[in-house]
Amino acid sequence: SNLRARKACPDLLQMCRRAESDDFLVDDGHKQAILSVYIALSLAMPAVLFIDKDILCGLNILLLKMPWGNGKGYMLASAFRVSKIAKLTTKEDSYHLLDDCSKIIQECHEGAEYDDVLIVLAEMSNDDDVNTSITSRCKEILENDKLNFSLAVRISTSTAVTKAFGSIPILFGGDGLGLGTCSQLRVSVSKKQISEMVNLLTAVADNVEEDTRVRDSAAMNIGILAS
Repeated sequence: SNLRARKACPDLLQMCRRAESDDFLVDDGHKQAILSVYIALSLAMPAVLFIDKDILCGLNILLLKMPWGNGKGYMLASAFRVSKIAKLTTKEDSYHLLDDCSKIIQECHEGAEYDDVLIVLAEMSNDDDVNTSITSRCKEILENDKLNFSLAVRISTSTAVTKAFGSIPILFGGDGLGLGTCSQLRVSVSKKQISEMVNLLTAVADNVEEDTRVRDSAAMNIGILAS
């Protein structure tokens, strides 16, 4: 009823703030389901903002408390982007999230958390500049299949590096205006950078020993970069 009336519950933000990180647990049998939910909600973020800003703020609070490593990066990146456009986030919020993500990258060398963190860091990149630390890390993960990164990390890495280079149509809360829109590269992206990454993704997509899902992700992102 609150959604129909385009307003949040009066105590929504208080309820979200009372929740603890330990209240959330995703078991192995539901990881694929929660990933699908995260991606679906990432597409809905602009609509959530249109309904009520408090709902978006509440989702941001809960997302920061949800466990990493289950695809929440898709939704968190979208929520952050929409909140930034609506001026709901402060520089302090951005610095806190950036510090949190950087800490995970330093501590979880081969953990599944990377699939979330790389995507969020790519979204937080300056609109004009490419975050070379992200692209370099993505390149390292894709080039060396002996690093023992989880399958989820290797699947998401292609998307993270594409996001670091620019926008991705549809995903992340309206990067594109619709299904027919094309990706837009950041101002500082060079043809050499794109060429090198396309060559790497092509090698991954052509590797018959690689997991099919990793190959499909690489092929999809080749298409995005080519558009």
